[in-house]
Amino acid sequence: MLHNPLMTSPSPDAELMALIDRVVLRDEVALRLLYDRTSPKLFGLAMRVVRQREWAEDVLQEAFLTVWRVAGDYRASLSPPMAWLTLIVRSRSLDLLRRRTADRAHLTQEFDETLAETFESDANPMDMADAS
Repeated sequence: MLHNPLMTSPSPDAELMALIDRVVLRDEVALRLLYDRTSPKLFGLAMRVVRQREWAEDVLQEAFLTVWRVAGDYRASLSPPMAWLTLIVRSRSLDLLRRRTADRAHLTQEFDETLAETFESDANPMDMADAS
């Protein structure tokens, strides 16, 4: 009888669940293996959401730090491991976009306040041109 490796190898979900269980025990090798197995797909998701490579890299790093911290909260009965990881990456991606939007809004508000102060003053046209 021929040996069928598909029959004896664990399913992808089983492998990922086993790695998450090891991460709960603070197994850094398991975190690295989990990253190696899942990061291409998760990075692709982050890129689709944030649309910038550097930001997607930051998202992926934050996501795996989150996995390290909350692996004990994972429940296989509620979702497959890839769905759980995808949710974390999606959440971190949206968090990053919200922070970036808030940062831009703050800078815009500061600029608007400076511009308003300039217009309210007795500034000459040259000063106003410099301010704009």
